[in-house]
Amino acid sequence: MKKLIKSIVFVLVYSFILLELGLFVSGKLLLWQRREKMRKQANTQFVCIGDSHTFGVGTSAPYAYPKQLEKLMNSNNPGKKFSVINLGVPGSSTGAQSIVLQSFFENHKADIVLWLTGRNNTDDIKLWKDRTLIRQITSFLNDLKSVKFFMLAFGRFSKENTLPKTHKPFGASQPYADLYAKYLGFYLETVRRLCEANGAKLILLSYYDSTDPVVKEFANKHHIPFFDFTDAFLSFFRDTIEKDFTLSALMKKREAARHISPDNSHMNRLGYKFYSECLYENIFLSQKYLDLRLNPLLQKVKDADFYSDRLEIEKCVRSQQERVEQSKGTWHYAFEQIQLGHIYSEIGRDESAKQCFMEGLVSSNYDDNNMLVSPIITWHLKRGRNKEALQLCDDIIFHNPENSIAKTYQEMLSADPA
Repeated sequence: MKKLIKSIVFVLVYSFILLELGLFVSGKLLLWQRREKMRKQANTQFVCIGDSHTFGVGTSAPYAYPKQLEKLMNSNNPGKKFSVINLGVPGSSTGAQSIVLQSFFENHKADIVLWLTGRNNTDDIKLWKDRTLIRQITSFLNDLKSVKFFMLAFGRFSKENTLPKTHKPFGASQPYADLYAKYLGFYLETVRRLCEANGAKLILLSYYDSTDPVVKEFANKHHIPFFDFTDAFLSFFRDTIEKDFTLSALMKKREAARHISPDNSHMNRLGYKFYSECLYENIFLSQKYLDLRLNPLLQKVKDADFYSDRLEIEKCVRSQQERVEQSKGTWHYAFEQIQLGHIYSEIGRDESAKQCFMEGLVSSNYDDNNMLVSPIITWHLKRGRNKEALQLCDDIIFHNPENSIAKTYQEMLSADPA
């Protein structure tokens, strides 16, 4: 009986090893065939993953940096075809973004992945604490070809294509550095391997106003290009270096930062335009690594190309209005209202923008988030309505005494009411 059991165990283990080896070899063969097919295709596909800064909060969808990059790639390289897919999800964490990319790779291919990440991770890190070893073991098992095979055969019980329901939409404060580094490093490695397995080149990006040292160090360690745009954008924010927090100084800083949306956290169409130009130039310098042949950046997107005619304006507004309707009853609603307000602001419909900014704030229950609070306050400040702005701050604090953003504006207005 013991011999029979040993024989059965031996056969099962041996079969499992053969299955894993066979799937590994066949996977490598399919990957090689896919890469060969990609080389022969004229269309080079970029995929952009990230949070609201990739999605394009602050402007219409056609003016987010991925779409502007696509225009630059095609206009500067006639005879070639480039497509840039925007997979940015507002409020998404680094872990959630890895899930989005994994879902994309299940049915699509990409030549180059551009990843802007490092924010909105506070809630995920709370769940991550003291679980890194378990997650690493789970990730290792999930990477086994045989495990994937059985998951596929039995209906992919563990497949997950949506963001976690517990995920909150907006960013939070920086967590403890060591835990943050472990969390971010784990998912950076996950996406690096995912890109490698799918024949895609990975590029890591910085935000326009900050460089994440963990992301930069990871890129250097694995010889991955890291494009840092903070120095390029510094010229737009030189006044912010001065420690002058009076209201008049604040307004001068905002006026100087023409590339920033009313929430003071995201770029507008001009900011994304400059970001895409910086990105193109860095891609041009990295074309050997990316196996591309590109021309220098000579043709840029003109300011006149934004909202160029009535039909385009109507299309942008209608598209965002549909998103607002679809988001009713969810936390997305406040965000979508604010986004619609940004679009109205860019096309000069100021009263409509005001209504959207206010509706977004109220529907969020006066959430303590700059993305929700600043637009409506700055709407009043830009028109010299300081008293109305101060009253609005008082009203926000009445509904949410913990709203630190409103308190900051309240202090500035109280100190400099002119």
